Amino acid sequence: MIKVSFVIPAYNEEKNIANCIASILHQEELKDYEIIVVNDGSKDKTSKIVKGLIKKNKSIQLLDLKANKGRGNARYIGVKKAGEDYVSFVDADIILPKHWLKTCLKNLGEGFDAVGGIAVPDGDVTYISQRFKLNPKIIPHTTGITGSNAIYKKEVFREIELNSKLRGGEDTDLNWKIDKAGFKIKLISNLTVEHK
Repeated sequence: MIKVSFVIPAYNEEKNIANCIASILHQEELKDYEIIVVNDGSKDKTSKIVKGLIKKNKSIQLLDLKANKGRGNARYIGVKKAGEDYVSFVDADIILPKHWLKTCLKNLGEGFDAVGGIAVPDGDVTYISQRFKLNPKIIPHTTGITGSNAIYKKEVFREIELNSKLRGGEDTDLNWKIDKAGFKIKLISNLTVEHK
């Protein structure tokens, strides 16, 4: 049975965290899993909301960091805590479609070591798109897969270490290291996730 650790870095995500976790819990192929929320020094109710969800589901864990050190550190800590065969990064403002895990596992089974989908809208476009109620276009990422929604074989992290000092761009750095180490990655061009 495939076991997956979902690592969710979260900073001031009280409006999004419950929906993100719900989208993970509704995955079609979800059987043996853990969800690790790394609360990166949030000043809002992110921690309180996650603690409430833990009461209903013991597969959810909370790592409460006192100071905000950025996504690189949050993901690094989450990977160290992850105990399953696969490690998935899902940003707290991402909503996964129900077939996300099933699609990713199928692609991993085709010889890839890490795969991910496309966040729509991506980056700073999210604010503009929501503010002006625009329909964003689907545009592939410029550097392979991103940390917003990706899944990796655990062996990737046995050989490669995330840069915990990067506050952002740690996923791009990881892509370069994966390529250099000879692992294979794939951006699944027809797999889109909603970026809140």
